[in-house]
Amino acid sequence: MAATFPQLLQNEKSPEEMLAELESLPLFMKSLPEDPSDDPVVSALQNLAHEGTPDGAYFSATTTFPC
Repeated sequence: MAATFPQLLQNEKSPEEMLAELESLPLFMKSLPEDPSDDPVVSALQNLAHEGTPDGAYFSATTTFPC
């Protein structure tokens, strides 16, 4: 699993090791893992990307709301 930012600050590692850990965070990934289902954060982000209606609108323009 990817390290969190506070964990990265507490470790005394070489710059190469720190860079490798940063690249495991979704914000800094250069490519997706071979099996995204192994990484729960990547899986959650992919699920959010596919959530909702295809046009992205949850309500139509004709939907009225009670006051």
